Amino acid sequence: MERFISRFLPPAYIVGLCGVLIGAFSVQLFMAECPCPLCMLQRYFFLLAIVGPLWALCRQRKKGPSRRVTLIGWSVSIPSCIAGLVVSGRQVLLHIAPGDPGYGTPLIGLHLYTWAFLTFFLAMIAAVVGIAFAAGYVDSTALPRCVTGVVFFIVAANVVGIFFLEGFHWVLPDNPTHYALWNER
Repeated sequence: MERFISRFLPPAYIVGLCGVLIGAFSVQLFMAECPCPLCMLQRYFFLLAIVGPLWALCRQRKKGPSRRVTLIGWSVSIPSCIAGLVVSGRQVLLHIAPGDPGYGTPLIGLHLYTWAFLTFFLAMIAAVVGIAFAAGYVDSTALPRCVTGVVFFIVAANVVGIFFLEGFHWVLPDNPTHYALWNER
């Protein structure tokens, strides 16, 4: 059981959270839903939650299996998930009043920040399971190298997206409705 979890949980975790981020970015691009500052913070905490296990797998690919490296990788994810839970929980509480339509279009009945709250909770549980069943051997070949490129692409796309939303201002508007960079010309 330990080997199975150690082999398949980190790649599934990384690919799953990448899918969540790609989905959020797709909603931004294809449904014209501009993310608010709390949405962007949630994306950053998803990225931070990915960094630990990704670093552990990349390091073990080069230096060999290590229980210590696996534990460090998962240990980075837990505070990231807790911070993401706080931010997404804050956004849920901002829109919990009766009659409040929420921010953005609901997806399968829930807004993206509610989905983010649930996903952070599940990601934190997965990280705890990863720590509990951390074996000395982790097969880093289970994660294709292209996934690392996808993570870096997601980071770059979010940085460019923030620049387009903010333009040359220092802060992101509370409820952005357009890309400020286009309106500054």
